[in-house]
Amino acid sequence: MEEYHRDSLRELRRMELQEQSVKREKGSVFVTLLIILLFLGAGGFYLKTTDRLPDFSTVKQTVIRWRDDLVAVVKGEEAADVQATVDSVLAEQNEEN
Repeated sequence: MEEYHRDSLRELRRMELQEQSVKREKGSVFVTLLIILLFLGAGGFYLKTTDRLPDFSTVKQTVIRWRDDLVAVVKGEEAADVQATVDSVLAEQNEEN
């Protein structure tokens, strides 16, 4: 009978965990793709059956503002710059309303 040491048992456990993670990854990719396809199908169905289409220019401007805000946070701009940006966005929202 073979003699096992702590290191060999750890190695055996590590190999078993790697085999399990590979199986999970393949299934999770399939499920992720399935969910994405379902959401795309639902969006297509909504756009096809709706009476009025959304205003894509407003959506585009919102996404651009979010991107600019995210870039400001990632770059770590000073608090005064961020506050000025927030004030300008609030002023734009008040003008729209």
